[in-house]
Amino acid sequence: MARYPTFEEHKSDPAKGIKRCDELLRKQPQDVSLLTTKLSLLAITDDHARVNETISTLVSTQTRDLNELAVIDEAVSECLRDATYPLPLTSGPEVAKLWETAAKATSNVNARLDYHSLRFSRAIYDNRIQDAQSALIQLKALQPKNRVFYMAHAIYTQLLSIGKEDLQSRLALSLARKAVSDSFDGDRELDCRVPGQIFALQGAKADVDRVANKRFAESKHVFDSLKPVTVTNGDTEPTTATAEFSNVAVGSSQWLDDSIEQAKLQFKGILASSDTTTLQAFAAEKVRSYRKATEAMNRARYRNVHDLMFLAISALIKVWDLTANHTPLLQAAALAESLLYDNPQIHEAKVLLVHLYTRLDLGTLALKHWLSLAVKEVQYDTIGHIFLARISDVLPSKPTAAKGKHSDPYDILGTALAMYDRCEANLARAEAGVLESGQTGMILDLHDLRGNLRQSVSRRIFALEQLRIARVDGRPSVLHIKPRLLAQWLDIRDNRDFKATFNFGFDVETTLHGMPDAEEWMLCRLAEETVRCLTSGNSPPIKDPDQLLEKLDELAAKRKEGSSLSLSESEDFALQISHVLLRQLLLGTTAKDLALLTHNLDNAPLPKSQGPPTVLPLRLRDYHDLLSILDTLVLCTNDKKTLLSAPAEFRELGAKADRLARSLRKDAQDAVASIEKMDMKQALDLEGEVGKVISEGGKEGVLRFCQEVKGAVAASWAKR
Repeated sequence: MARYPTFEEHKSDPAKGIKRCDELLRKQPQDVSLLTTKLSLLAITDDHARVNETISTLVSTQTRDLNELAVIDEAVSECLRDATYPLPLTSGPEVAKLWETAAKATSNVNARLDYHSLRFSRAIYDNRIQDAQSALIQLKALQPKNRVFYMAHAIYTQLLSIGKEDLQSRLALSLARKAVSDSFDGDRELDCRVPGQIFALQGAKADVDRVANKRFAESKHVFDSLKPVTVTNGDTEPTTATAEFSNVAVGSSQWLDDSIEQAKLQFKGILASSDTTTLQAFAAEKVRSYRKATEAMNRARYRNVHDLMFLAISALIKVWDLTANHTPLLQAAALAESLLYDNPQIHEAKVLLVHLYTRLDLGTLALKHWLSLAVKEVQYDTIGHIFLARISDVLPSKPTAAKGKHSDPYDILGTALAMYDRCEANLARAEAGVLESGQTGMILDLHDLRGNLRQSVSRRIFALEQLRIARVDGRPSVLHIKPRLLAQWLDIRDNRDFKATFNFGFDVETTLHGMPDAEEWMLCRLAEETVRCLTSGNSPPIKDPDQLLEKLDELAAKRKEGSSLSLSESEDFALQISHVLLRQLLLGTTAKDLALLTHNLDNAPLPKSQGPPTVLPLRLRDYHDLLSILDTLVLCTNDKKTLLSAPAEFRELGAKADRLARSLRKDAQDAVASIEKMDMKQALDLEGEVGKVISEGGKEGVLRFCQEVKGAVAASWAKR
């Protein structure tokens, strides 16, 4: 017998695989394996007519085999999911009829339970909650006294609701009230959380109050609904009683705690001021207080004493925020390093150093502290942004001296992105198993957690970062976000945690990281990657570039009206170039677009040398954005590789872009070389008030820090 073709074997050349399937189907026209393989291959080609025809053929097989039903269900669902967004809640009436016909064909109740249970599980794995609800209705009909089925049906009905007064909402509320009136909570083995969750979600206060002291209320949703609202009159500062120092022994823990609280109040008092001298004096004073507590009082391991150093660091970051002078950031990094030298286990100091070194473009030092955090699983989603959101700028390739995949930015991002698929699969498995475990009260949380992972903004940022690194480093480009539709990319949830360190009235993490509009940033990166892929004939991250062009037109109109975008100058420059190139690829070249490209190149926002002592950061982000888009422009104007017709004007543009890129690379190399030659102590401004207090910590520490920074500078442009 001839070997069956597989999807993996033919996905790079689907036409060949489809042809082979058709040859074998002439002999076995209802072979489910061949039909599902053909369907998956057709989905790649976007041949909707043949996709629908193949689905109809699959349904016409009228198979009753559980495995074949699951295979058909999965193939149809996968096919539909790759072509539509929002993701479909059902695989369609034809597949539903196939399941129901198979179940009705047997009179054995247990066999029917197997059919509907399998359909429920398959629906949950693919997040098709309308199909899950249909399967639960059938299960309830088979076992009307099964309260687990009842609870699951109630909560999925609620999840299908899109408004408070729609049919699904009213049905869910009715089911929840019936569960309460029938005293389901009397069954001690039953998970009774669902009715309370439904009441809380719908804001049915009377119903929530009714179940307040019952087992129905044992969920966070009900707890939050019952929580009293605190009303305050204005933003009044909490009064903190000053300690009576005369009654507290100097050097005691109580005396130290009181001193730290006074320092926090003092910091809040000077935050509103734009006087950088006061902030620097405060920072120096708190560093000395920390040293006194850790050296004279031997309190290095006393947790609260670290707050003194964190206050000093906060003040320095505030100075940078006011002045854009990066010397305070370098000083803050030196202080955080000294804190870790005293106590290597301080988590907040490690997180802060990743932020600081990433902002200063010192990628190898950021990597060092990132690895020390030992980030695992969902932490990639919550704190991964502190390094991975800019890893293609500060560490686009593996450091020369590093060993193992854990130091390779491409692999680091691969590990982070693999977490999403793995954790979502684990959550789906737990959700699909609720009929067996009976933990229906978990459904709402599991469903929400899966949505957080699926729509995560960090996931999309990491995917775009890996695409850029793959391109620069010659690695395989993997398209992690599916379906490849713009609507999927822009439907996001922000799970990032900007509270992993400290906040004494000034949010240091948000300030250091910056908060550009996620949609604008993604449109900028998507535009460039799409242009490159369309030009070179590769699969782009989205397959509806016309929708992307519409969005870029909207941003251009916003810019024309005088509204500023949240992007940096270099990112906005890249966005404008990508916009013109995409329009040319889709609509054709015009004289106006050629003139616009020429104007943009003539007015490129070149990084300005900052000169000593503010030698950092290296402006790698700007250099990379500019070099990347110039390389894209050169690619598009190369008549051997482009889809554009490349007249003499295009070749001239390409030559101009190439000359500008060469000049930028030389500027960056010169900047690195000048920093390598200088005394790094100059960058720390050791003659200033904060610099002096850093020097007081010991020459060895200062020398060690300067050597590490200089080494990181040398590595920053090693492979450019």
